[in-house]
Amino acid sequence: MGAAQHAGIFLPAVRALALGWAVCAISAAAAAPPDATSLFPAGATIGTTENVTVTGTFGVWPVQIVSSSPKVQVECEKDKGKLKIHIAPDAEPGLYWLRFVDDEGASAPRPFVVAAQPSILEKEPNDAPKQAQPVSSAVVVNGKYDKNGDSDSYRVELAAGQTVVASLQSNSIL
Repeated sequence: MGAAQHAGIFLPAVRALALGWAVCAISAAAAAPPDATSLFPAGATIGTTENVTVTGTFGVWPVQIVSSSPKVQVECEKDKGKLKIHIAPDAEPGLYWLRFVDDEGASAPRPFVVAAQPSILEKEPNDAPKQAQPVSSAVVVNGKYDKNGDSDSYRVELAAGQTVVASLQSNSIL
């Protein structure tokens, strides 16, 4: 057998092997466990049901969701990334954990904050003091930074002698 004939027999086998590796690589990428990166809003009020969007990578939808407490129940909506989270009326305020699971594994746990105070969503534009979103003095605001340099402004009206206590949980908890 000449070198040209040998090369003609060998090359299709190499191509088939390379194609097999490519198919395996694609299958392995599609077979990754869910990777939930954020929830918005990242919390809700005791005794309410909140529509929440989860961002991340999900090979299949819907996924199973495991909560750290039976007082926080989560169901997947039809649209990928859309959730309905039910907070029991007797839930305690605090931090709960949600893990997204499919046949390939589970995501890292994601935090979800349950508050005793009413929860609202930020309303854009509120980037400057002149655009400050009015809020009551006892409220949890669920906001997010949508772009580099984003800032959010809120307006709280107080009587003389009243004090405001504010807590930002974005990097410390969420």
